Amino acid sequence: MVLARILLPASYGTFKQAWLLSNTLFLVLPLGLNQSLVYFVPREPDRKAAWESHALLLTTGLGVLAAALLLALGPLVSTAFHNPELAAVMPTVAAFTAFRLAGSSFDLALMADGRIKASAVVRIASEGFYTLCLLAGALWTRSVAGAFAGVMVATFAKAAACWIVLAGHGLRISPGDLRRQLAYSLPFGAAFALVIPQQQFHSYLVSATVTSAAFAIYSVGCFQLPIVDMLYTPVSEILQLGVAEHDARGDAEGSLRLFREAVARLSFVFVPTMAILAICAPTLIRFLFTDRYVESVPIFRLALVSIPMAALPLEGLMRARAQNKFMFRISVLKAVLTVPLAWATAQGRRLRSAKL
Repeated sequence: MVLARILLPASYGTFKQAWLLSNTLFLVLPLGLNQSLVYFVPREPDRKAAWESHALLLTTGLGVLAAALLLALGPLVSTAFHNPELAAVMPTVAAFTAFRLAGSSFDLALMADGRIKASAVVRIASEGFYTLCLLAGALWTRSVAGAFAGVMVATFAKAAACWIVLAGHGLRISPGDLRRQLAYSLPFGAAFALVIPQQQFHSYLVSATVTSAAFAIYSVGCFQLPIVDMLYTPVSEILQLGVAEHDARGDAEGSLRLFREAVARLSFVFVPTMAILAICAPTLIRFLFTDRYVESVPIFRLALVSIPMAALPLEGLMRARAQNKFMFRISVLKAVLTVPLAWATAQGRRLRSAKL
């Protein structure tokens, strides 16, 4: 919201495009390794050091890979997006993406160990520091580069803290346990490698067909209040932990009760939220992003339809039951259905515009 006020729409669109690239790699590359901690650590706590070491080392290595991909492909992507400013900030984007992945196992490792409060403190502190650094960099320089420089500082601090805490007593590598961990996480990672690009395909398609300023309007329309992620993510993760504990005791009915309670509580918040936001959408967009983004209101109202779907934390339940192959098949089906439809719709609109 601050960036939308201090940056021109074209520069704000550049920020959103760069964040899109970074976030895609951040969600896809970990291959489910961090989530595997919540599956293995409660079931086999005596091997906790090995589970954590594997996740820490591999996500850090994948962070280096993400940085290399962004540096190598950044110029090509900026050309496809018709945005030279994007290429200029790519080195900083590559750096903070690498640091972000290197520290990504921190809070989940604490949660898997049953230290829920410590996990919450880490998450709140890291997000708060990230926000502070982002705003400080943006306000100091009034530029996209300054904003990303602030993010780089914050993500480096979390990565350093993650390595100090999780690797402070040494790293433990167990080839046998690593094979088990990968056997669990790779189907989940493969599913994410499909579902994340499928979910974000519309943003890439719009970026490649409109100016960065127009993409800024589109991104604001796709904006959702943080309350959705703030509730869905921890509920899904704690549900996975609770199901693992009930399964260890052979209490299938207890797992079912947990899932029903999670759905009921999330629905109690998400369904009324969607209705209220749809009614006050014009006022909300003007208040949060100023009048220059009022054209985003129709897109915002359409995007609200996804909020009630977040009341079903199926992802956490499937991970807890090791149903990752099923998730992969669902991801394939989603990609087959949505990508061609989005592409055909964009081509149809382009043809109609050309005729006009």
